[in-house]
Amino acid sequence: SVEIQLDNPKYTLVEEERIVTLLKGTNHIDFSWAGTRIDKESIQFMPLTMKDKVRVINVDYPPNENALIWEVWADEPGPCRVRISYLIANLSRKFHYRAVVDADGKKLTLRKYIRIDNFCGEEYRGAGIFAGFGKYFRKKIGLNESKQMLMHRFDNIPAEKVFIFDWYQCPPVPNEPESKYVRWYYSFKNDKKHGLGLFPLQKGKVRIFQKDRRGGVAFIGEDWGKFTPVGD
Repeated sequence: SVEIQLDNPKYTLVEEERIVTLLKGTNHIDFSWAGTRIDKESIQFMPLTMKDKVRVINVDYPPNENALIWEVWADEPGPCRVRISYLIANLSRKFHYRAVVDADGKKLTLRKYIRIDNFCGEEYRGAGIFAGFGKYFRKKIGLNESKQMLMHRFDNIPAEKVFIFDWYQCPPVPNEPESKYVRWYYSFKNDKKHGLGLFPLQKGKVRIFQKDRRGGVAFIGEDWGKFTPVGD
């Protein structure tokens, strides 16, 4: 089994569980990662069964190779479930959002998505995926593949429409040098009172749509949402 932890925006933690059959005494277990972006200093080996009878006594890194050899001592022979964990680059995540505002502009529905980009050189079949909060997913992540998943949907969020004018910050109106646009925002709080507050909202692009009186939905703009902790 494989578990992928996406808490950190730079490095991703991967934990693999495997069954290895050990002989009594010293065993040599090879682990290689040719063509992948594994941080070799982060690789760890941990027995999950036979914990008191199995231990790593030495680690050898062959020169000029993306590989290592564990010397593992077993007090008795038999199958042992082990966990191999490591940090890997280029297996990254991004967040983005879709907001749909009611026709009267007073409430909105917010969908939060996670997108995983796999350019690490490894394929993961049926991996468990967790971002440190929200849903737990079990998905196949192919080599050089991007996958998008809905993390959560928040309905009926009370939103305040805010108009802001700042001569120095607002963009100019084309062909009208004496005019500037007024910026238009939807403001809400990441708390339970506003139907949110389950977890922080990570930085991501927000595409904003609005319903019309006839049941249609129109795109009205997009912006980058900042990191918003619970309560902000």
